Amino acid sequence: GSLIMLSGRRFNPASYKGTPLANLLPVDLKSTTLSTGASKNSRPFQPVLTEAGRNSVILSLEGDEKANLTRWAGFPPIYWAADVENAKPAAEVLLARETDASGNPAKIPVIALQRYGTGEVLFIGTDNFWRWRKKTGDEFHTVFWGQVVQRMAGRRLAVGDRKADLKADKRTAIPGERVTV
Repeated sequence: GSLIMLSGRRFNPASYKGTPLANLLPVDLKSTTLSTGASKNSRPFQPVLTEAGRNSVILSLEGDEKANLTRWAGFPPIYWAADVENAKPAAEVLLARETDASGNPAKIPVIALQRYGTGEVLFIGTDNFWRWRKKTGDEFHTVFWGQVVQRMAGRRLAVGDRKADLKADKRTAIPGERVTV
């Protein structure tokens, strides 16, 4: 299965520090994270697509790469993101802060993806994407969330429901050969 962890100002992901759920996350939670999960010095920031993010279907909001980079650069800034330490070694950071809360250069994950067992975990470290609606309406907000759901549910949808699964006793057959389905 898949898990999408959407951060919020009240206790998520901060309240999961030290719990089994924290092991699933593709990011390390700061030990100094406040109970609300917010940094003391939160400032608006413009997130940047990483190389993995530029190649990700989830974050592809325009038809070509140049237009997509322009779109991401043109979104309103993010005013709040979960205060995380860094990405875990097996994680792919798709979207990052250019600087940390103190203004120092950093690649702090805002969106990160990691395989866990046979599934995947997507960490979305902000609840501020609703701000994209400011000048464009729901267009990109809807596309983003649709792509998140499609990507995370895609494997399950591709293999189907076991209650309605058809299988044959052979992978290939020649015309006239008997096959049991």
